Amino acid sequence: MKKRNILQMIHTLKVGGAEKVVTDIATNLDLSKFNCYVSCLNEGGFFKEVIARRGVPVGILNIQRRSIKNFPLFLLDVIRILISLNKIVKKNNIDIIHSHLDHANYLSIIIGFIKKIPVFPTIHSTSEFVIERKKIDPRYWLIKIFNYIIYRYCTKIIAVSDEVKETILKEIKVNPKKIIIINNPVDIDKFSQERNIDYLYGTLGINNELIISSIGRLEKIKGHIFLLKAVADILKIYPNTKFFLIGSGKEEEKLKNFVVNNSLEQNVYFLGNRSDIPELLSLTDVFVMPSIAEGLSIAMLEAMASGRAIVSANTNGTRKLITHGVTGLLFPKGNIVQLKDTIINLLSDKNLRIKLGQNAKKYVSQYYNLEIFIKNIENLYNLEI
Repeated sequence: MKKRNILQMIHTLKVGGAEKVVTDIATNLDLSKFNCYVSCLNEGGFFKEVIARRGVPVGILNIQRRSIKNFPLFLLDVIRILISLNKIVKKNNIDIIHSHLDHANYLSIIIGFIKKIPVFPTIHSTSEFVIERKKIDPRYWLIKIFNYIIYRYCTKIIAVSDEVKETILKEIKVNPKKIIIINNPVDIDKFSQERNIDYLYGTLGINNELIISSIGRLEKIKGHIFLLKAVADILKIYPNTKFFLIGSGKEEEKLKNFVVNNSLEQNVYFLGNRSDIPELLSLTDVFVMPSIAEGLSIAMLEAMASGRAIVSANTNGTRKLITHGVTGLLFPKGNIVQLKDTIINLLSDKNLRIKLGQNAKKYVSQYYNLEIFIKNIENLYNLEI
C-alpha cells in the first residue's frame, strides 16, 4: 500500500499537552506506512528538537496573525497563512491533515476544503469552546457562529475524552457520528523507569523535604493561584515542604508577585519549561492539578504513570482519570480550604500516598498506553474516506 503523507498542524511546539501529543504521533508513527510532516503556525519550541531528532521535518510559518479588530490586516494575515499552507500541502503531496487547537483547526479545515483532502481536528480540552468575551460583544457571537459552521467541513473530529465529546455536541451540535474519541496517551515505560535524581538535589538546593509539584501552562484556567493560596497554611504544619510549579505562561509574573508579596520564595520554585519531567516526578511526593477546566491532562497521565499520589480539582476531564480514594483525591475546583486539607491529609499518610500512586499507575497502564493510542491514530489515517 502506498505511504500516506500526514501533516500535523499546531500553533507552537513549546511544552504543553497538545504539543506533547503531536510529538508522540510524529515520533511513533510506523514510517513504513506513513510520512509525517509537522507545521507550526507561530514558532517552534522544546518539542521541535525532539521531533527533528527522529528525522521528521518541522516547518515554522512564523506569520503573526493580527487582531480581528483590524479586520483588513487580520484577513490579509489569514490569506498569507493559507497560501503558505497550500504550498506545504502541494510540495509534500499531503494526503491527510491532523490539526490541534482552535486556530490550527480553523486553518486546516479551510485548506482541506480547498484542496479536497481529509482533515482531522483534535479538540484537546472543554476550554477550547470557552469564549472569553461578554455576550454583548459582537465578537462573542461571531466566534460562536464560526465554530458552529467551520467544524461541519472537516472529515472527523477527534475528542480526547467523553467529556470533550459532550462539550462539542453541546456547543456546535454536529452529528455524533462525526466525532471519534481517542484518549490521550502516556509512555508508560518512560515514566516507570528508575531515574537518577541526585543532580536535582544540588541544582534545586533541596535535601529530603516533601515535594509538591504541579505541571502545566501558567494560565488562569490552570488554577495555580488556588494552590499558592493554600501554601501558607500547609507550611504551618509541614514547614519544610517545597512546591514546584513547572511550566510558563501569561500568569507567571502575577503568580511570582503573589509568592513574593506573601514571603513564600523559600518554598515555592518556578522551574519553567523542563526536559526532565520524569526525574522531577520521581522526586515528587504529591502531584496537584488545580485546574478550573481540563480535557484529558497529559501532565496528570504522566504523574499517574510515575506512581505519584494525585490531588486534583473535580472537573469533567479529571473525573475520567481520578476515582476519589482509589486513583487519587478530588476537591471542589476553586475551593482553597479543601485543597489545603486534602494535601495535608496526603502529606501525613505515606501509606495512602503509596497506595494511590500504585493504583493510578496500574490504571493508566491498562487504558492509556502509548502503543494503543498510536494504533488508533494509524487506523484513523488508514480509513478509506
